[in-house]
This record gives sequence, C-alpha cells and structure tokens, in this order.
Amino acid sequence: MAPGASLVGLKIFSSLGYTTASTIVQAIDYAVVQDDVDVINESFGINPFPDDTDDPISLANNAAVRAGVTVVVSTGDAGTAGTLGSPATERSVIAVGASTQFRFYAQTGYGGAPFATGYLDNNISSFSSAGFGQTGARVLDVVAPGDLSWALCSTDSATYCDCGGFNNAPAPVESFGGTSESAPLTAGEAALVIQAYRSTHGGATPSPALIKQIIMSTATDLGAPSFEQGAGLINSLAAVNAALSVQNANSAAHAGAPAAFPAQGNSVLLAPNSATVTNLPNRPFSRTFTITNTGRSTKLLAPRLQILGPSIAGATLNLTLDPSTDPTFLAKRVRRARTSNRRL
Repeated sequence: MAPGASLVGLKIFSSLGYTTASTIVQAIDYAVVQDDVDVINESFGINPFPDDTDDPISLANNAAVRAGVTVVVSTGDAGTAGTLGSPATERSVIAVGASTQFRFYAQTGYGGAPFATGYLDNNISSFSSAGFGQTGARVLDVVAPGDLSWALCSTDSATYCDCGGFNNAPAPVESFGGTSESAPLTAGEAALVIQAYRSTHGGATPSPALIKQIIMSTATDLGAPSFEQGAGLINSLAAVNAALSVQNANSAAHAGAPAAFPAQGNSVLLAPNSATVTNLPNRPFSRTFTITNTGRSTKLLAPRLQILGPSIAGATLNLTLDPSTDPTFLAKRVRRARTSNRRL
C-alpha cells in the first residue's frame, strides 16, 4: 500500500491468540517512544461495557495521537447493528470498517460464487462492525476493502500450519479479510499522505488531525448510511493529491519560495469531519462547516441531506430450484480464514 514505508512489527498476541491490555499499552508506548513511528495500525478490538473510552488502550492511543502519531483501528467483525467497540470508539483515532471485494470469491469458487453471474464490489460488508458508540454519537470514519483478499503465507507448513490451499496443499498465500484487512490498508494510505505532504511542505509531518481530515474528506460516498460507511470508501490517489496541495504554515510558499506549489487533483477538505445534531421536532438549528478547495478547478458545491431508501427487512422472494438444470456446487473442505481481529 505504501511501498516506501518502513515497517515495525510488534507481536502482542500469544500462539493461542490471547493477550493482555497491559501488553498492548506497552507496545503502543514502545512504538511511539522507541521506534518513533508515524502510523500505528491496530487490528483488534474489545467490547467493554460501558464503553467510556477510559480503558487503558484508548487512553494510550489518545496519548499517541497527541504525540503526533496517527492511529488506525479496525472496528471489528460483529455486524453493522450497534457493534462499534473499543478502541475504535476513541475519537482521535481513525476507525475503519470493511467494504466488499468479491473478486476473491470468484477466483476461488468460494461460498456461493459458482451460482453467481458476476460480482459487485464496494458495498458495506455484512460483518463490518458499525453503528453508534456509547460515547455520544461516535461512528466509524471510513471503510476500506476487507471482504476478502489475499495475504502472504508460506509453503513451510511445519512452521506456518494455516498456509494451506483449498486443495489442502501448502500455499504461499492465504485467504485473509475482515476489518483487520481494512485498517492496515488505511494505515498505508496515511503513510502515503505523510510522504506526499512532506514532499511539498519542507519535510514537515502533517498532524494526525490533518491526516484524518484528508482521508475522510477524499473518501468516496458509497450511498450507505453514515453509521455504516462513515465518510465512505478510502481514495488514496485523491488523498495524496490533497496532501500535496494543502496550503498552511508549512507550505513551500510560506517557507520563502516565490510561489505556492501547483494544486493537484480535484478534492476539497471539510472541517469538522463530522457533526452531532440533537434537537426537538420543528426546532431550527445551525452548524458551520469550513470547505477548502485544494484542487485545480473552481467548484460549485451545494449541501444536501442524505435520504435513505425503503427498508428491505422482511422482504420475501419465491424461488423454484431444478436440480436437473441448475448449476451444482461441490462442497470443499476448507481451512478457516484467519484474521487478526482477536478479542482480548
């Protein structure tokens, strides 16, 4: 996702898939203080009750963001009905849900793919944790591909026992997905934003708040409710162009250059990234937003409210199957897809 980035891997889960909150806090501290990272990815989650963002991991993440580190967190794989958990509910992090990328199913014949005539990507995955946090109206920030794709594995089955193909033979790749995939893709986008911003801003590093603003402002609206998609599907090219074009105190023009660097792309930056509105019926309210055009051309913008379509819950469908003519699907013995979205 970010070819020029250097990676730091801190193993915090045991071979049994468990860890402790203190281990995670120690790893966050080590990444910030010792390794001096720019971005932290966290593909795990917990569901404390009540979730007041005062758990040690959320507090550590908040401290990391205040220290200048962008923290990206997966929302979880528990479905879209009010399942947003910690530390994704901490407002300073970038909380990422999962969108669909069904090409994997078509490539492998997985699930019901043999019965399909095609596939439609870029919808919200049914397993992507979403809804509202217990701390106010906090919702996820963006979504990224997570249902499903590939991860590097190894043919050394003695060491890497999960690296088996659908034919039960050792394989150099494995099926991988969940919001545990979506978060690191977004962390990679954050790294690209940092690299682009530094190239036109005298080597300065953008703040985590600006990185989050760029990623959310350039996301593509999928037409789903905001509590399922946040700002939408990440768009790394648009984010990089916006990072190249941001005019602020670190810009080349402010650093003594004779003219500002040329604008790239066609994006706008929004502030604030989101807003909460609570009011009685038939009462007026107002909210102020700042829109900055970072693109090359003039834009005409008009605000509008999102109108959701009719509910499809409870819809029925009559279907007649004919085994003599309908396609058949031979069930395969498969290995369970492994994700990193483990529970504490």
